[in-house]
Amino acid sequence: MSKSKIIICGIPEIVELITPTIRNHSDKQQIIIITPEEVKNQTECERLIFENLENEDSFLISAYWPWKFSNQVLKEFKSNSLNFHPSPLPKDRGWYPHVHQIRKNTMAGVTLHVLESELDVGPIWIQKDIKLSFPITAGEAHTILKKEIVSLFNKNWSLIIEKKLTPKKQLSDGNFHSKFELGNPEIIEIEEGSKEETFLRILSSRNIGKKSFIKIKYSDESDRFIHISYSDDGELI
Repeated sequence: MSKSKIIICGIPEIVELITPTIRNHSDKQQIIIITPEEVKNQTECERLIFENLENEDSFLISAYWPWKFSNQVLKEFKSNSLNFHPSPLPKDRGWYPHVHQIRKNTMAGVTLHVLESELDVGPIWIQKDIKLSFPITAGEAHTILKKEIVSLFNKNWSLIIEKKLTPKKQLSDGNFHSKFELGNPEIIEIEEGSKEETFLRILSSRNIGKKSFIKIKYSDESDRFIHISYSDDGELI
């Protein structure tokens, strides 16, 4: 009789953090790991999946996977799948949800849900709301949400794999963000003599190299230093 398998498709950073939990609670299954560094595209990924798919009780985990799974793969796993999504679904489906949450001052969160052919609409295993306290950058928010979703997975994986947790259908409302929704890069026009230019000049004048000599206090939050730099390619100087 073939042994069921847990196939993890994910970025190395996340895979490293969740694999010990999977091994501890999934000793009857063989673990297969696929990372974007090992395959050139989704076609190669799915070829490896089918090569290792021998049992209908196998489970597919998508942990910040950059490509969409085909219907052919998804129908093999049905509800035996899980995707990491950094928002409180059905709110903010799609790309870079934390970017929009910072811009609009809305609730962030993390969700583990079943994979379906349409992005981020599958039944929810479990989720958690998270308030991103401003001032915060997209990079800082991304790090916080990754830490929270890994913690959510590690705390609940045993319940999921032992079928003690039942995924619940998402509500019909919600919204979706396309990766083309914002310019890349996004251009902000500043007029000479405007309040925005004055503010930018103040920030610029108080940054020397990697050192900042200006703090910002937002509402009742603690003082935080602001760093600003300029470059032609978007990379930090």
